[in-house]
Amino acid sequence: MSFRHKLLALCCISVLVGMSLTTIIALVGINNLSHSATTQVESGLTTANREYLQNYIRANVNRTNLLLAKEISDSQMLTAYAQMLEDNKDSFGPLLNSNQLPTLLRDTLKFDPKTGTYQTEVSDSSVVTVMPSQIGADGGQLTAKLENTIRQTALLDLLFPLIKKYNPQKNRIAYIGPPDEVYRRAVPWTDYATSFAQAFPQSYRTQSLLDYEPRASLRRNWESWGSDPVAKAKLATEVTLTQPFVDAFIQQPIVLFSSPVWDPNRTHVRGEVVFDWTVSQVTDLVRGLHIANSGFAFLTQADGNVLAINSENEGLLGLHSQTHVTSTGLNVVERNLSQSNVPALTNLRMPGDDNTTFSEVQINGQPYQLVLQRLAPLNFLSADGSNIQQSSWTLGFVVPKQELLAALDKTQHAIDDNARGIFQFQLAATFVALLLVVVMVYLLSQRMTISLHALAVAVGKMRQKDYDVQVRVTTKDEFGEVGLAFNEMALAISHYTHHLEAEVEKRTLQLRDANHQVLELNELLKSENTRLKAEVEVTRKLQEMILPREQELRLVQGLDIAGYMQPADEVGGDYYDVLQEEGRVKIGIGDVTGHGLESGVLMLMVQTAVRTLLASNETNPTRFLSILNHAIYDNVQRMHSDKNLSLALLDYHKGKVLLSGQHEETIVVRSNGDLELIDTINLGFPIGLEEDISAFVGEKEVNLAQGDLIVLYTDGITEAENVSGEQYGLARLSIAVQTYRGCTATEIEQAIITDLRDFIGTQQVYDDITLLVLKQE
Repeated sequence: MSFRHKLLALCCISVLVGMSLTTIIALVGINNLSHSATTQVESGLTTANREYLQNYIRANVNRTNLLLAKEISDSQMLTAYAQMLEDNKDSFGPLLNSNQLPTLLRDTLKFDPKTGTYQTEVSDSSVVTVMPSQIGADGGQLTAKLENTIRQTALLDLLFPLIKKYNPQKNRIAYIGPPDEVYRRAVPWTDYATSFAQAFPQSYRTQSLLDYEPRASLRRNWESWGSDPVAKAKLATEVTLTQPFVDAFIQQPIVLFSSPVWDPNRTHVRGEVVFDWTVSQVTDLVRGLHIANSGFAFLTQADGNVLAINSENEGLLGLHSQTHVTSTGLNVVERNLSQSNVPALTNLRMPGDDNTTFSEVQINGQPYQLVLQRLAPLNFLSADGSNIQQSSWTLGFVVPKQELLAALDKTQHAIDDNARGIFQFQLAATFVALLLVVVMVYLLSQRMTISLHALAVAVGKMRQKDYDVQVRVTTKDEFGEVGLAFNEMALAISHYTHHLEAEVEKRTLQLRDANHQVLELNELLKSENTRLKAEVEVTRKLQEMILPREQELRLVQGLDIAGYMQPADEVGGDYYDVLQEEGRVKIGIGDVTGHGLESGVLMLMVQTAVRTLLASNETNPTRFLSILNHAIYDNVQRMHSDKNLSLALLDYHKGKVLLSGQHEETIVVRSNGDLELIDTINLGFPIGLEEDISAFVGEKEVNLAQGDLIVLYTDGITEAENVSGEQYGLARLSIAVQTYRGCTATEIEQAIITDLRDFIGTQQVYDDITLLVLKQE
C-alpha cells in the first residue's frame, strides 16, 4: 500500500472512529431507555399477572373446597341422623317392630345359596347385605338380635335415596353396622353380594366386612379416639377421607367419605356412614382450567402425587402413571412429582399455609411460572392405615412465562425498530463525511508522495533480485534521508548475497550428518525394546510354568485344592504354590510389593527357595522362613531393589494345618457355615525387608474336619474397586465363601472370581489377583 493510500486510510479510519463513537453513544442511550422502559413494563405486567393468577387459582380452590365441603356436610348430616337413631333406638323400637311400618321401610332379606349371603330384593329402597361370616358358611337363620339391629337403621331409607338423587357424584351411600352384628345397608340397589364374592372369592365367606381395608384401619383409628380424646379434639370433624383409589367394582377412582356412629358413651364405634364419592367432578374441573394460551392446571396430594392433569401435559411435567397396591390393599394410581424427569419438580414442596406461592421453573429449557395454592385441610387416612391426620390437596397452575410477558415483547420490538432507524441515519451521515475526507486527502497527498513513489519503484526492483539498484536523492528532507538509507542497505544486501550460497551448502551438510545419527539411535532403541519385550515374555512364561498343575493338585490326599492367579501387568508379583515331598504338603501364598518385571523375578526366587528348602527336608517353620528370608534379602540387596513380600506357609498333614508367616487374614469356614478369621500379623515379618526375622516368626495350628474350608488370597481381591471407588473387601469375600461352602474347591474358586468380576465391572484392575481354596475331603 502506498503512502498516499495509507494517508487516505488513516483519515478514513479517524472519521469512521469518530462517527462510530457518536453512533455507539446514541445506541447506548437508546439501550438504557429501552432497558428502563422494559423494566417498568415487566414490573407492571408481573404484578398484574400475579394478581390475576392469584385471584384465579383462589377462585378455583374455593370452588373445589365447596365441592368437598358439601360432601363433608352431607356426611355430617347423615351421620348425625344415624347417631340419633342409635342414641334413641329404644324409643324407635316399638315403631320399627310394629306391623304398621310402611312397606318402604321394611327389609325383606332372602338367603342366596350361591353366595351364602342374605340380601334384600331389588324392589326394596336400599340393599341390605349380610355376609356368610355372620350366618355360617352353610347358611342358616338370622339371629333375632341381628334382625333387630338391621331394623334399627330402616329409617335411613328415608334419607339415603334423596341424598343419592340430588348428588349423583356419590356413587354409593352405605351404612355398615357394629362389629358384633355386621351388615351393610346401601343405595342404589346393586347385587353387592355377588360383586363382593367375585372380587374376593377366597375370603368373603370367612371374613367380616370390617376385616377388609380400609374399613379395618378406619375403625381401629376411630376406636383409639375413645381412649385418647385429645387426638380427636385436634380434628375439626370426624369425617375421614381415604386417598383416591380405583374402586374394584366400578373400576373408577373414588374417595371414601366415612364417619363413625358411636355408642351412647362415645367410646366404641357402633357403625359408620360411607360415601363412595367419584372424584371426576374435581378432576374434570381441574382439567377444564386454561390459563393464557397453553397454561394448564393440576391437582396433587400433600406427598406430591398428581390426582388430576390433562394427559397431554403429563409429558411436559415428565410424569409417568403407574398403578400399584398399597400396604392397606388399595389400588392407587401413582404419578408423583418426585419421580418426574424435570429436575425443578423432583424436590417441589407443597404449600404449608393458605398463601399463594409463586416460583419460576425450567421445563425443557423454557421458563414457566408455577403457582400453588393448597385446599382446605381435611382428615385423611394415611396410606399405610396407621393414623388419621389433617392433610391438604394442592391446586397448581403452570403457565409459559413468554405468554405472560407477550406485551413486553411487543414493547421491546417497537424500541428495537426505532433504534434501527437511528442507526441507519448515523450510517448515512458517516458515509457522506467519509466521501468528503477522501477527496480532500487525495488532492493534498499527490504533491507529497513523489519521492515515496521513486523509493517504492526501487524496492520493487530489489524484490526481483536486482540488488544493484540505487535511488536518486533530490531533497534533503525526511524523504531524502530515507533514500540515502535505502542506498546503503542495497549495497550491504548485494555484498551479502554473493557469499550466501556457500554458507547454505555448509549448513546443509551439517544437518545431513545430524539426521544420520538420529536414524542410527532410533534403530538402536528399536533393537533394545525388542530385547526387553522378549525378556518380559520369558519371565511371564516362567511364572506360568512353575504354577502347580491341576493334576498335581489332585495328587494331594485329603484336600480338594483349586488355585487362580491373574497378573495386573504382563509379569505379576503374586506367588502361590502347592508342593509335596515325601508325604509332606507345603502350601504357600505371597504378594511382592508392586508388579511388573522386577516383582515377577523376585516371585520366581521365592518359589525356587521354597522348593529347595522343602527338598532339603527342612520342617521347622521358624528356620524355614528365616533361611528363606536370608536368601531373598541378600538377592534384594544385590539387585539394589526396594522390593519385599508378604508370605504365608501352610504345612498340611491328615487334617492338621500349621500356619506361619505374615500375610492377609486367613479365612476358615467350617462345614456348618461358622466363620473364623486368622490374623497373621504376629506369625511373621515381610520377606526381604530385614536380614534376620527369626524373632518375629510364629505358628498357628488349625484342625480341619470333613467339609471345612481354608481360603488364601492376596490384596488384589479385597482392594479391587468398582467404578464408584468402593473396595470388594474381606467381608464380601467371606460371605461368598460361606455361601458356596457346599461346592467343590474349583466351583468355590470360580464363584468367587465371578462375583469379583461382577463387582469390578468395567473398572481397570490395578493389582495382581490370586486365590487359593483348600477343602478337607
